[in-house]
Amino acid sequence: MSQSTAALVAHLTALQDRIAALERAQRTPQLPTSALGPGQYIGGVDENGDLIARIGFQPDGGFTLRPEPGSGEAPPMPSAPLITPSTGGLRVVWDGRLVDETDEDVVRPSDLAHVAVEISTGPEWTRVGSITEAGDGGMLPVVPLPYVEHQVRLVAVTTSAVEGPPSATASATPLQVTGPDLAAGSILAGHISAGAVEADKLAAILVLATRIVAGDPLGARVELNGNGLRAYSSAGVLTVAVDAATGNAVYTGTITGSEIVGSSLLVGDSGGDHIWVGEDKDYLIHVVRASGGGAQVAMAATEHAAEMRLTPPPHGAEGFFDGFQYAYVATGSGFAYPAVAYSSPASTSVFPRAATSELQLEGGSSTVDASRIRHRADVHHFSRGAPSNYARGLLELDADLSIRAPAHAPQTVELLAQPTGSGNNGAWTDFTTSQFQRLTWRTGYSGRVDVRITMCGINNSTPGATLSLGFRLTSPTEADVPPALGRASMVRARAYPTSSPNSYGEQGQLVVPLQLTPNAEYTLVPCWRASGASATWGTATTDALKLDLAYANDITVTNIL
Repeated sequence: MSQSTAALVAHLTALQDRIAALERAQRTPQLPTSALGPGQYIGGVDENGDLIARIGFQPDGGFTLRPEPGSGEAPPMPSAPLITPSTGGLRVVWDGRLVDETDEDVVRPSDLAHVAVEISTGPEWTRVGSITEAGDGGMLPVVPLPYVEHQVRLVAVTTSAVEGPPSATASATPLQVTGPDLAAGSILAGHISAGAVEADKLAAILVLATRIVAGDPLGARVELNGNGLRAYSSAGVLTVAVDAATGNAVYTGTITGSEIVGSSLLVGDSGGDHIWVGEDKDYLIHVVRASGGGAQVAMAATEHAAEMRLTPPPHGAEGFFDGFQYAYVATGSGFAYPAVAYSSPASTSVFPRAATSELQLEGGSSTVDASRIRHRADVHHFSRGAPSNYARGLLELDADLSIRAPAHAPQTVELLAQPTGSGNNGAWTDFTTSQFQRLTWRTGYSGRVDVRITMCGINNSTPGATLSLGFRLTSPTEADVPPALGRASMVRARAYPTSSPNSYGEQGQLVVPLQLTPNAEYTLVPCWRASGASATWGTATTDALKLDLAYANDITVTNIL
């Protein structure tokens, strides 16, 4: 293969690697395209709502992940250090345990950052370094030290710089070489053999002027230098970058995690449009909340119910309470059943429940053998949908369903005793309350009423004379309805032989439809009328000129839908 052909193949291979890298980046979440604006951060709070950490812009303008200084609980004390003397110093080892006063192991807090090492040769303690928490403890070489006995103790420190109590102390004296100490600069590079310098021979902090590279310097690698941390693919494409100056982090791959404990997630501005996940003091549980444009959605699950709260945006200067959707278990004496409820919002200018409607769906259970739907509202309105083949709308029930509405149940008053005396010559006369019951009721919202008069009587008056049973209506707010023959049941007298009066009882019934004022109170007063004045009330059917209602006589009122 010629030199030009080999160069072309190498060029095409490099292009293919770069295209593959771009395709991988497109198939993964594009975190670099998501950003927090100036001054924004994701805050973590504790159970009291106090800020304990923030991811994003810090008070000084930098951008990083930083625990809030001084927040959180103090950590337990570490176990006592293990001290090994070395030439001119001490080797301090921590076994990774946290203990109580009886040296029993305790649970390691998740925010433990490191264990500080303190040394003393008298009453004062000096902090000389730290052992980074790595699960199994660690080691810190302390050099140079005077050739006297030193006391050593450990102090646990959290990521928020909160310190715990010091550990038990241990003591040791640095070793001294048998000859004189080495002079500065007396050991050169050629004096150090390969592999002779190990971790315990190095200082706790190494400062290098150049970069540290793990991997292929020209291929897949991780670099650490003064600018921060960088990771590259085998094609030399930057995949991870952590900027030391700003704290900005960029990832081109997928971020996979297992669990976030004791934190909250805030996307956006907490004082404006945002999404927030965390522990809410109002709910006393973990909750997901989204707010935008003045409206809010909150979802939560508690030991009592699964809830969703919907708050509409304000209208003018008026705010609104939440509208609830929640699933729960209704319990009482001897019963328990599952239910779902939907409750409307209400204005903050009124009592929360005063203007709230609710739909409650109740399911059956081992103690409740029927399902039920409850509607709670002042007005229940059913409207027609879009135009269809029906000329008018229809409210339809299954054949085995019925409506139970006490406000539309028939209400009946009865004759208790018939009047006394003689006829009134065509004038309407009220029955007394001891003769005929009164009825006070309230009309429905249609105002339509059926009044049914049931009359049974004997009229032995002059032939053609009438005996009528009717009513009048009175109201504290509406106009009265007077009695009338058109709204009365009637028994007409017939011709009779002088020696044999008409003693036949006649039964009559009349339904009077009325349109009254909706939702108004009325009182029905039963009335009677006789067209002649000579007939008298009595019970002897053989007597002439007698009026008799000593049978079934009543008036029934029914509100019509």
